[in-house]
Amino acid sequence: MPETTLNGLVPVTSQGFNRKLKQEDFGVYLQDQLAFGDQFKVRAPVRTDRVKFSDVGTQGGVFRSMGYTQNLTSGSFGAVWEPRQSLSFYAGVSTSEFINVSTEPAALTTQPESALQKEIGVKAEFLDGRLQTNAALFETERKNYYITLPGALSPTPRAGT
Repeated sequence: MPETTLNGLVPVTSQGFNRKLKQEDFGVYLQDQLAFGDQFKVRAPVRTDRVKFSDVGTQGGVFRSMGYTQNLTSGSFGAVWEPRQSLSFYAGVSTSEFINVSTEPAALTTQPESALQKEIGVKAEFLDGRLQTNAALFETERKNYYITLPGALSPTPRAGT
């Protein structure tokens, strides 16, 4: 079925694009968990990705060609203390990175978007396991991400947190 929802609209050449975006990823993930007695466990995964992307074509009548290959590594570390089977406390920290490939911005950044997350929490069971609760506090810090400012036609890179 042909697309008809845009019929009658006049194209805006300055906003038009004819680009080909391509991304290839290859990743490896490893994780280990160690128990120290019956009450304490630690977990430590690591992931590495080889990311290759390209953006070739025109936007707003301007031709561009860019390509980039990057190795991105992220990981985390977490611990759980379980003083009894129905109660556990946990804490963890993790990092992540990815390439933001998008058709919206006029220029792509070669810096990966990244995040750092910290979390602490508690899990508890009551009424012989029929009621389960979970409470957590976490903080996420992001860097090198795009935001769309009010009135802007395309997202703007945000380099800070």
